[in-house]
Amino acid sequence: MNNALNFSAKRSDSAIRVLTLFFSLCVLALSAPKYLHIYGEYDKRLKPYPHATWLYNQAVERNNTDAAFDLASFYRRMLKDYPKAIELFTKVYEQSGYKDGGAAYSLGLVYKQQLEDYENAEKWYKIAYKLGDKDAAFALGILYADILKDYPKTIEWYKIAHNKGDKNAAYSLGLVYKQQLQDYENAEKWYKIAYNQGDYKGIQALSVLYHDQYNDKVTAGAYQLGLIGKYSKEEIIGGLKSDWNLTSDELKQAYKLHQTLDLPKHYNGGID
Repeated sequence: MNNALNFSAKRSDSAIRVLTLFFSLCVLALSAPKYLHIYGEYDKRLKPYPHATWLYNQAVERNNTDAAFDLASFYRRMLKDYPKAIELFTKVYEQSGYKDGGAAYSLGLVYKQQLEDYENAEKWYKIAYKLGDKDAAFALGILYADILKDYPKTIEWYKIAHNKGDKNAAYSLGLVYKQQLQDYENAEKWYKIAYNQGDYKGIQALSVLYHDQYNDKVTAGAYQLGLIGKYSKEEIIGGLKSDWNLTSDELKQAYKLHQTLDLPKHYNGGID
């Protein structure tokens, strides 16, 4: 009798497990088609890439928008299928309730870099900025500077990026003021800000500005000495002598002036 009861209990447990598994499969079968229309049928081009296949499954079966975003990036970078990347980034953006700044920024990147559709790039970068994406303002500055040649807007967006903490914006502002607008006073101002933020390109640019635009070799040399540490003493001083033809007296003047410049740190190792 006990054996019969035990056998009946085992059968019941087994039946419960089967029913549980069946129910789980039904849920999965119902949920996968729910998201399949969002992300599309499985792409056989993903087959050689196990991680990409896993991303697809995560996106379709679980509506994992992070996985869908990474899958869109895979289409962009690895498969070079830009329409599919745009399709997926757009769906991620829509699935987020139109709040995913990263997806909007990525759409801007694809339109600018791969499709050269600058109108849509501008549109999506601006959406990304409004959604708080940290890189969008600087990307807009680059777009206006390099492609659209609208320098007032370039300056506007680089300044926004600078105020948001972008470390590349100050140097980029200096470049625009110097190269496009020939406004050397503002170029100098922003190069100094860049260097004080730790961007060595700023002090290099200041040095070139004084040498090329102001024809002031001594001040140019004084700023150039600030690059010792990033480059060797021999490289910097040797370059001042051979490339810019500073005399020994001019080097001494430059070294003395260097100590008075408003820099976060100074070179004190002499010029001999």
